[in-house]
This record gives sequence, C-alpha cells and structure tokens, in this order.
Amino acid sequence: MRIAITSRGAGLGARLDPHFGKCNQLLIVEEDDRFDAWENPASGQSGGQGVSLAGRLAGIGCDGLITGVINPQAYDVLRESGVGVYLAEKGSILDLVELVRNGSLQPSTRKQVESSFSARNAECH
Repeated sequence: MRIAITSRGAGLGARLDPHFGKCNQLLIVEEDDRFDAWENPASGQSGGQGVSLAGRLAGIGCDGLITGVINPQAYDVLRESGVGVYLAEKGSILDLVELVRNGSLQPSTRKQVESSFSARNAECH
C-alpha cells in the first residue's frame, strides 16, 4: 500500500501536518517503509491548493492519504480516483501509517470530511 501523508518534516519520525492543501511537506510511504519526501507544490497558490494537490496524488498512484483536514472537493477528487482518505488529529508519520496498515485507522466518509472542514473553518473566523 502506497500512502501519502501531510508532514511537518521530511522523515518517518516527523509529525502530522493537519492542513492538506497548505501543508509544507508530503511523504509518500511505500510498503517497505521507503519513502519519498517532497514539498507541497500547491502551497504557494492563492486558492485551490487542496484540489490541485489531490489531482497530483491521484496521478501518482497513491492508495491512501492521511491528513487532518481536507477540503470536501479535494476529498471527492481522491475518492473518485480510488484513494482512501484517513483523518487523524496528530501523531508521527510512521505511527499513523502503521494504524492504516493494521486497520486501526479507517477511511473517512464525506460526512466526516465535511464536519472536520466546517469545524476548522469556524476556528479560523
């Protein structure tokens, strides 16, 4: 399973960055824990970061994404491409990936995504 995760650093011990579209780093973790770290190419955009990043992840063949908050439209892009979206509040990259692998962290529904996104937007205003 190839899992993308929003990260505050470029290693497996880094912490989750809870903001999908505006995260600084993404890690793509392979089944054998090899990983690729890259800066979020959409972070400098003035809008549409989440949808843009979702399209890129869908295009590189990820099976899942772990993040904290994701725009419902970006969620739709990922789900239409068969990418499971897992919401988490905090944790290290490797710990969260292991939770997905062993089934302890389940894919989120659109309703869960909408609820967390609405709550996050309410905090910002």
